[in-house]
Amino acid sequence: GILQKVWSDFTRAVAEITANEKEAKEDYDDYKANTEKDIDEKEKLVEKKDGLVKGLSSSIGKLMEEEEDEQEKLGLAKDELEKLHGMCIVPAMSYEEKRAKRQQEIDGLKEASDYLEDLIQEKKAAD
Repeated sequence: GILQKVWSDFTRAVAEITANEKEAKEDYDDYKANTEKDIDEKEKLVEKKDGLVKGLSSSIGKLMEEEEDEQEKLGLAKDELEKLHGMCIVPAMSYEEKRAKRQQEIDGLKEASDYLEDLIQEKKAAD
């Protein structure tokens, strides 16, 4: 009676534990397989992105060198433009500067006129 009941409970408990262990092992094996697959996929993705980063870093380096060269060329072009502006564009004179320049021209013309008048007078006197 009691021994049979204990034996029956014991075998049932062993069967349940064995079934639970088997199910847990299957769950663990599935989890492990999925995790390993996921890790492999992510490692491949990391390798791919590392390659992409290296390529982009190289491109960035080349572009930065090109930018430095172009900036240098731009600076030289701006310097040359400034030189050309100085040669081509006459700065605006103030009213006083214009007046003084005009007065110099008038004085020069008067002096030339006086000189020519003197030459004419000398020529008439010599004749």
